[in-house]
Amino acid sequence: TDDVSGFAHSLALKCGCQLINMEFMQMMPGYLSPARNTIFNEKTFRFAHFSTSNSESIFTEQEETLLDMRSTYGPFTSRLPSRQIDKKLTSASIHHPDGVQVSYANAAKNNPPEFIQVYFDWLASTKKVSVEDTIHIGIFSHAANGGIRIQDDGWTGIPSLYACGEVTGGMHGADRMGGLSTANGLVFGQRAGYTASTHALHLSKLITTTSYELDCYSIHNADEIRKQLQELMYQHAMVIRNEAGLHFALSELKKISNTFIRTPSDNIADIVNSKILEGQLLTATCILEAALLRKESRGSHYREDYPNQNPDMTHPIEITYDSELRLHFQLK
Repeated sequence: TDDVSGFAHSLALKCGCQLINMEFMQMMPGYLSPARNTIFNEKTFRFAHFSTSNSESIFTEQEETLLDMRSTYGPFTSRLPSRQIDKKLTSASIHHPDGVQVSYANAAKNNPPEFIQVYFDWLASTKKVSVEDTIHIGIFSHAANGGIRIQDDGWTGIPSLYACGEVTGGMHGADRMGGLSTANGLVFGQRAGYTASTHALHLSKLITTTSYELDCYSIHNADEIRKQLQELMYQHAMVIRNEAGLHFALSELKKISNTFIRTPSDNIADIVNSKILEGQLLTATCILEAALLRKESRGSHYREDYPNQNPDMTHPIEITYDSELRLHFQLK
């Protein structure tokens, strides 16, 4: 969604930090309409019927038997047979811009399990959406499993630079367990804050620089380019990935970067927007390159051309930047 930029990853990378596990992300179905961006409750999978806008069923009868399994977890994972559900939803969403149409069986409307009833009550009171309404869903990138590599006190390995929260990587792994975002914020937020503030006390008398030079320019059609970037990532870096699609997306990103028209500017909003766009392109490239290097399917990373796990790849991928990206498997 538009409020998630990935800009901090590119900033950290250019400061000398390492990124880790960038190919792993939490992908979940969510509402396109009504109440766009509302998370689709995975426990309702087994009560739902999924179809295109012309009422053609998305799943075969055999695939529908996987809906019970798909109801037991939220984010997509490649390690269970029910990955077929997410693959079909993704393909249908790409080919039908309005998304996949969802309606509920009578079992969801009449005395459903308590958790589902609570969800429907919340939808009705907060989003004004009824269980009787037809909804349309798509696949969203919900959260990142990877990010800036940190030590246990939040230090990035770069003097005076600390990180915590979702921008960091290494805590989650290939699949992401529910509740770990809380630990990410509370545990490592406290550690990083304490360590950084203690470190800053010893530096306060040494900092003398009060101004910095910044290239101030705006990129022509930055918002249009961002939408193009989002579409490329949606088509080739979400649930279904393959060699051809990843190479195509990378080549398109290079074309975009090489055709930037930069104009000197003193408009702060335009300058910031342009800097963020450049950072997004770098972060997107990191994700694509890591997904290309991991020639296997593991957790939330699914390669349809490499559908199984490769025991030789049971290692995280590290990314560094020194005028160009460098990726390698961490073997220790």
